Amino acid sequence: MRKCFTILKSFFSKDKNVEDTEDVSELRINNDSVGCEIVIRIDTITGDFNLVVEPRDTSEDSAATIGLLLYYLNSGHMEDYFVQAFNNWGGNDVERQAFCKTLLQEWVINTTTYKDLVDQDKLAVNPRDVFRDG
Repeated sequence: MRKCFTILKSFFSKDKNVEDTEDVSELRINNDSVGCEIVIRIDTITGDFNLVVEPRDTSEDSAATIGLLLYYLNSGHMEDYFVQAFNNWGGNDVERQAFCKTLLQEWVINTTTYKDLVDQDKLAVNPRDVFRDG
């Protein structure tokens, strides 16, 4: 959350150079190298969402990598990646920056609001509960 606060602080600062966006063109994975795509689709009117997965590489190594990524997502260890991705997306566009500011504020509010409701040592979803038989 520290990175989230740093970027939020930059929105309120007169010095907008607190944290520059990264050049993501070098970090982007080439389409030929993508082993799996995971997309979160959100209906902003109803709040419904779904996950769309498309594994392209079904090797054991790929399963191990995807499994680790899912653990990171589920346990909250990806927050810096999400914050940086939205910061990069916002770039120097005022409207996008305004959206990112609101989004990050909502994230902080939700983190504070639901902090006491969730045991910090537990995963958001226990994988055993997803793949139970019968």
